[in-house]
Amino acid sequence: MADNQDHILLADDHGIIRLIVKIIIQKYLPDATFHEAGDFVKVQELINKFEFSLIVLDINMPGGDYFQTLELIGQKQSDAKILVFSSYDESLYSIRSLEAGADSYVQKTSSTEDFNKAVKKILKVGQYASNNISQQKYLKNKLDELDKKKV
Repeated sequence: MADNQDHILLADDHGIIRLIVKIIIQKYLPDATFHEAGDFVKVQELINKFEFSLIVLDINMPGGDYFQTLELIGQKQSDAKILVFSSYDESLYSIRSLEAGADSYVQKTSSTEDFNKAVKKILKVGQYASNNISQQKYLKNKLDELDKKKV
């Protein structure tokens, strides 16, 4: 980053969610510059304008497609860490999101403690997976191995 400052993108169509997430992340990155987007069009605009160290992204926002946005972030900002924060069930969307380029998936119904853990972990090591997601990834890998043996 040219200005050596962390830029954080908070992308959610609910302003109250962006505010709460900002308050939590400020505990860990008090000097960061925060940018907000309420739709995918604004996300794309900001991705073209700033280099982000962390992007907190909701799945369901107006103005675009979630998976295309993940792809765009991967192309333009491969070093940015992406924490998906969604109300969608992690058992249905987490693995697909991780495979599409996200570094973490946290469901909005998670506890504050779990969200804090995810933020700390993604800032420290670049990835976070809940126990549920870890089990899903393990089972998916086992099934993939079995499929390869059949071929």
